[in-house]
Amino acid sequence: MSILIDPRYVFTGLDAETRQDVFDQLGGALLADGRVKDDYITALTEREDGYPTGLPVSGGVAIPHTDASHVNQDTIVIATLARPVTFHEMGGDADHEVEVSTVFMLALASAGEHLKVLQKIVTSIQRPEFLETIRSTTDPQVIVDTASEAFGLDV
Repeated sequence: MSILIDPRYVFTGLDAETRQDVFDQLGGALLADGRVKDDYITALTEREDGYPTGLPVSGGVAIPHTDASHVNQDTIVIATLARPVTFHEMGGDADHEVEVSTVFMLALASAGEHLKVLQKIVTSIQRPEFLETIRSTTDPQVIVDTASEAFGLDV
């Protein structure tokens, strides 16, 4: 299976006020290209409400995703945010919030791939040089190449 990380789905300096703004903009790009089903953004929001994905690592990272049934084509969307947006912490209670500055949004049609990709992302974001490269460039292709190599994906 080929998981797409493409410059069309890399956003640097994304202007968003809320978590929902992030979902609407990133999910909207996938929806416009037919990569996800019409209910993807709603499903993403509902899943994030029940199972938050904010991680308090190196400036805050979120890895929102939802069930494979809402996806048409495998895609990873990557966004650096113009200013941090509040997410709830993964595994924390509702009071634990994380200010997130980088988002890796997964749209994967195979349920088994979610866990593999999540593990690769979590491993990668623990390396300061990985996030520094992602956050310091405005060139989407640099982000594609960096993430594809780190996640072990074909470009």
